[in-house]
Amino acid sequence: MRRFREFHPTVSVNLFDLSATHQAKALQNGELEVGFIGFEDEARALGLRRRKVGECRFVAALPTGHRLAGKQKVSLKALSADGFIVISEDHYPGAHRVALEACRQAGFRPRILQTAERGHTILGMVPGRCGVALLPEPLSALPHPGVLLRPLADPLMADLFVAWRTRGVGATARRFLELADV
Repeated sequence: MRRFREFHPTVSVNLFDLSATHQAKALQNGELEVGFIGFEDEARALGLRRRKVGECRFVAALPTGHRLAGKQKVSLKALSADGFIVISEDHYPGAHRVALEACRQAGFRPRILQTAERGHTILGMVPGRCGVALLPEPLSALPHPGVLLRPLADPLMADLFVAWRTRGVGATARRFLELADV
């Protein structure tokens, strides 16, 4: 964004707070030209063009007083007996898949107790001992009283993407993608 604004200070860029699902549909319908969509699942499903623009680390969200609270890093396998809260696949496509795949690789299938639409909802449920969660690390910037966020002993990373339509992208959006090196 900064680089684009340096080259095009008079062009208005409107940012919208939309879930990945809503972004993908808006891109497909021509309501948006470019979207920082997060994981690629929804973009791939709808045939949108996409390119990796970063990575996202996941952390374990534990209630204070959890048996692993004293650990600086948490083994995913050590959470196998806990119930999990997961982010809705409808709202944040890919995060649920990433968490389930990580648990599978750690040798267990998580017992899912609750599905929530947003990360801040999960951060409100964990202290009530509704379960533990694997969350994208950027959610740690949100207030989270009663929640301990711990890195995983075996880091869990997922790629993040920008997406755009295959056809009908305007000149300004094309220039944005060029300057963003995507």
